[in-house]
Amino acid sequence: MFEAIDAAISVALNAGVGSSPGFDSLVFQVSQNHLLKCAPPVTAVWFLWWTRQQAADRDRRQAALLMVLAACFLTMGIVRALTRLLPFRLRPIFETELHLVKAAGMWLGNFDRASSMPSDHAGLFFALAVGLFIVSRPVGILALLHAALMIALPRVYLGLHYASDVLVGAAIGALSAWLLTRPPAIDAAGATAQGWVKRQPQIAYPVLFLVTSEMAEMFEPLRNIGVWLREMAAR
Repeated sequence: MFEAIDAAISVALNAGVGSSPGFDSLVFQVSQNHLLKCAPPVTAVWFLWWTRQQAADRDRRQAALLMVLAACFLTMGIVRALTRLLPFRLRPIFETELHLVKAAGMWLGNFDRASSMPSDHAGLFFALAVGLFIVSRPVGILALLHAALMIALPRVYLGLHYASDVLVGAAIGALSAWLLTRPPAIDAAGATAQGWVKRQPQIAYPVLFLVTSEMAEMFEPLRNIGVWLREMAAR
């Protein structure tokens, strides 16, 4: 039943592809361009980090933001593990019986070799969005809208994911962010990490810069190094 619902949603959304090549090109650009899809929530993290507050409130907010970043790593680890443990699921754009239309200028690369379930994009960006919502409602609402409209919807519209792929990824990200931003987690791990940032800023801030820059690139540079190392080891 779920597969039939997934297929129906994909076919219904994809029905609009081809009616406006310019719009399709824009949607594809949004789905692929790291500046458009990754920079806004990562920038929001730094915006909240430097927002002026009383010292105690600032320390707690920064501790919470560090746990949001930890939730993103936890989410990506879970999602990556599931893509290898769960049965391989071909992305809808490659399912010939669905007769989906490829958007103009859409580059598919090696998507046919990557399992569709769950969506790592949905996982990462909903972990960020839910975490930001817990830290700041106004910023979090914008982040949730960004995750839904700029991340989740385009990937289903283009046939890169089924709706359930996105929902499962989003649920993993949301749950990870919620768990790691509970008061006990912030008071323990978050406060410890934030204390290290205050004691060793010359080390901590370059590390945080590298972490958030990797997030802004969807960890692609790091993943490329991992692929290269596996290929070298297999020789």
